[in-house]
Amino acid sequence: MILYRNRVKGRRTPLIALVIELECPARDIEDAIAVLVDVNLVTWCPRRHFLRLTEHGAELVREYFLDDAPLSLPEPDCIA
Repeated sequence: MILYRNRVKGRRTPLIALVIELECPARDIEDAIAVLVDVNLVTWCPRRHFLRLTEHGAELVREYFLDDAPLSLPEPDCIA
């Protein structure tokens, strides 16, 4: 969502900290990143070790979440 907020909505604020704990081998993550880079959805920034959403990736996110999204979200069955 931070990538969505910063890139899709046009904000250029830097990412301060985004840590995701994944329970899978590092090689699986590297392979997934390579695929995302190959299809031009993200770029890998080796200096700071993070992924950046490309303009193409941002456009796809924009289309999916803004153009194809339902006008309203369904109400939850219960509120915790």
